[in-house]
Amino acid sequence: MISDIRKDAEVRMDKCVEAFKNQISKIRTGRASPSLLDGIVVEYYGTPTPLRQLASVTVEDTRTLKINVFDRSLGPAVEKAIMASDLGLNPSSAGTDIRVPLPPLTEERRKQLAKQCKGEGETAKVSVRNARRDGIDALKKAVKDGLAEDEQKNAEAKLQKIHDKYIKQIDDMLAEKDKEIMTKGSLIFNFSVMNAGKTNKLLEKAFTYENIGKKILLIAPIFYDYEEEIKEEKLVCWSFHYPERPIKYPKKVEG
Repeated sequence: MISDIRKDAEVRMDKCVEAFKNQISKIRTGRASPSLLDGIVVEYYGTPTPLRQLASVTVEDTRTLKINVFDRSLGPAVEKAIMASDLGLNPSSAGTDIRVPLPPLTEERRKQLAKQCKGEGETAKVSVRNARRDGIDALKKAVKDGLAEDEQKNAEAKLQKIHDKYIKQIDDMLAEKDKEIMTKGSLIFNFSVMNAGKTNKLLEKAFTYENIGKKILLIAPIFYDYEEEIKEEKLVCWSFHYPERPIKYPKKVEG
């Protein structure tokens, strides 16, 4: 009896967390991610159908998603569905491919999205707490049916630990999503600059930097908002990397 009550509560909590994870994956960050379009539904011969069943979605670059529609005739319907969503995206087609550029997020928009995520987190926590409450109520009812009170208290304590585990998962996911929304990531850049004096003033807006001869070493959160400005200043970037995984940047970045 006790194990059934605990298992039922845990299954419900797990579903709450999974639903929350799925929900925040649809909230866009500064970086392109296929999951951004998971909520798009397309009219397919009169039937609302998830986009992922009708096309493949890949990342073309950090600011562009590429959609390959399996049935070419569906291209216009896919574009219409994306534009009708609340994502604020404007796709453009090229043959069977549809490209979806992601406009830069302003600081105000970032804060709005972070607030939206927090709201989703609170909703998920309420659902987890409700599952715990229902489990406790079931245990109290079991006492009336003959369950020993010490067994009830022990079961409630275990139920509380399960509840705390899932609440922590939600908090951890919220913290990670907030970080994704507010920053592009901690990057280390090694630049050769054509116009160092002018460029330094621009970099002060977004980065912490240090001059090393004719190069600039940047160690800071990188905001997408400044990407186009940096290109216009004709920075020549040799390489950068995320601390977690080295990657190469295009040979030359020019406006």
